[in-house]
Amino acid sequence: MIIDYASLLGADSAEMQVSGVVDLGDFNIADDILFASPVEVSGFVKNFGGEIEINLDIKSDYRLTCARCLKVFEKSMSVNMVEILNSEDNRDYLVPEQNKVDITEAVKTNLLINLYDRYICSENCKGLCPVCGADLNKTTCNCETEEIDPRLEVLKKFLK
Repeated sequence: MIIDYASLLGADSAEMQVSGVVDLGDFNIADDILFASPVEVSGFVKNFGGEIEINLDIKSDYRLTCARCLKVFEKSMSVNMVEILNSEDNRDYLVPEQNKVDITEAVKTNLLINLYDRYICSENCKGLCPVCGADLNKTTCNCETEEIDPRLEVLKKFLK
């Protein structure tokens, strides 16, 4: 998505509303995190004494794999992005050209830094049986899951 901010350059404190869809193409974070819908952005661009501030709300749905039961589920994400053009911090992915800037890379970066490393489908998810692999949300199994520290295995003989 390209933002044309030329109309803001003449006046300090000038502001314009921005909304649209950012096409991420085939961008997926990993095999188990896939964006399920287009990324929607809305917010404003403002001129603060020659510095152009981009303040956007980013919303997207994505598909994940549960870390406990391996079920695929969808989750929504809402992120606020604030970037200043010509700032040292964002020179790598916000490069203005002829009073226009492509925000696609900044949106990707903000989505990435707001993801967790593991997700579960629900707080009540029981996961998979570590012995037989059965989904404990759907069925119960009779596997013995009590693990004994191998260093204390000898003491088990005293209980017999």
